[in-house]
Amino acid sequence: MVKPTGPISWVTRNGACAANVDVESTSMLLSSGNIFYVGGNGTGNYSKIQDAIDNASDEDIVFVYDDSSPYIENVVIDKPIKLIGENKNTTVIDGGGWGHVVSISADFVNINGFTIQNSGYNGHDSGVKIHSNYS
Repeated sequence: MVKPTGPISWVTRNGACAANVDVESTSMLLSSGNIFYVGGNGTGNYSKIQDAIDNASDEDIVFVYDDSSPYIENVVIDKPIKLIGENKNTTVIDGGGWGHVVSISADFVNINGFTIQNSGYNGHDSGVKIHSNYS
């Protein structure tokens, strides 16, 4: 169950839509898939979020520890996964001032527990971009 915990704001430009949504989930870790870890000190943990996403399959979870934060990368999610940060205040995805920080092109993607910051300066760049095939 996901419920808004704060205001929702939308920015629309040339058919692209970006949203800032604060949500709370009561079941984010429920999944029938595998869990991939980023950061932390477990054997086999990934150092980049994108590498874990690339190796994940539908319905898997990518859990990101905050000990290696900020993660300076642009993340592309093209499959239905759950991307979960350890703590929304200290687990940071930083776009490094270039492009969209998180770009989503799949249905049923859940993101929770992150600060997403520092997208590009181009008027088309955003913190979170959601692509749709619906026209």
